Amino acid sequence: MKHLQQYSNTAAVNDSTAATILSKSFLDHGFCLSPLFDNTHFSCASFDFICACVCIVAIIVHKVGHNENTNKKKKKKSLVLPGSAIYFLAHSYGHYLQSVNYDNNNDDEQQQQSNVSERIQKAITLAFILSIGPLDAASVLIKSKKLAPKNAYLMAAIMLMVLVGIYEAFLYNPSYALLYINISIILSVTLPKLLFVGYTAQEDVTLRASDVVVVSKIVTGMIVMVVIVCEPFLCDAFFAKVGGHFLFDLSLALDVVASVMVEQRRGGVDEEEEDMKMKHS
Repeated sequence: MKHLQQYSNTAAVNDSTAATILSKSFLDHGFCLSPLFDNTHFSCASFDFICACVCIVAIIVHKVGHNENTNKKKKKKSLVLPGSAIYFLAHSYGHYLQSVNYDNNNDDEQQQQSNVSERIQKAITLAFILSIGPLDAASVLIKSKKLAPKNAYLMAAIMLMVLVGIYEAFLYNPSYALLYINISIILSVTLPKLLFVGYTAQEDVTLRASDVVVVSKIVTGMIVMVVIVCEPFLCDAFFAKVGGHFLFDLSLALDVVASVMVEQRRGGVDEEEEDMKMKHS
C-alpha cells in the first residue's frame, strides 16, 4: 500500500511537470488540433487514406511496368511503398477512431477505457503504426549484413511487441500516445543506422551517398523532426494556427516521396537476390 501511494505521488509530480512543459491544449487532446479544420482528426484521416491509396496505385503501376518490360533480366521491387501504404492506412484508421471520440466527447472517459474490445482495437492500430520503426531497423540490419533476413524480421516482431507492451502496461494515456509513437519510431529508425552502418565498406558508403536525391531525403527528415518538436511544445503559441497535427501528416507524406526517390535512384531491391538470401538464412 505504501509503494502504491509513492507511485501515485510520483505520477502526480510527473503529470505536473509535463503540464508546465507541454502545451495545455496538447495535453488535453494528445494532439495539436487546429482551428483551420472543423475536425482535425477527420481531416488527417482523409489525407492519410488518400496517401495510402496513392501508394497502392504506385505499387500496382510499378509491378505492371516491370512485368511489361521484358528487357530487364532482374526484377526490382520497392520496400518503401508497401510499408508506407500500411502505415498510412493504420494512421488513417487511428485518426478516424480519434475523430469519433472527438465528436462524442461527452461520453464517460472511464467507460471508454474499460471497454476491452476497444482497447484491443486501439492496441492493434498502435502496433501497425509503430511497426514502421522495427521494420526499418530490420532493413538496416539486413543491408549492413548484421543479421539474416529471417532473424532480422523476428527481431522486429519482438521489438514491436515490446513497444506495444510498454505503452499498454505503463503508459496507457491518450495525452502521451503521440509522443510515445514519435519517440519510439525515431529511436527504432536512427539507432540501428548509427550503430551498424559504417563508413568504410562500399555498401555503407552507398547507404551514405550524398547526391541531390539523398539530400532531399535529409531535408524532409529534418522537416518531420521540426514538426514533431513543435507540436507538443508550441501548439498554443502558433502551431495550431498554421495547421496543427495536419502538418505532421503532410511532412510524413513528403518524407515518403523522398524515400521512394532515394530507393529508385539506388535501383530498388533485387527480388531474386532477396529470395536467395531468404533461402540461405
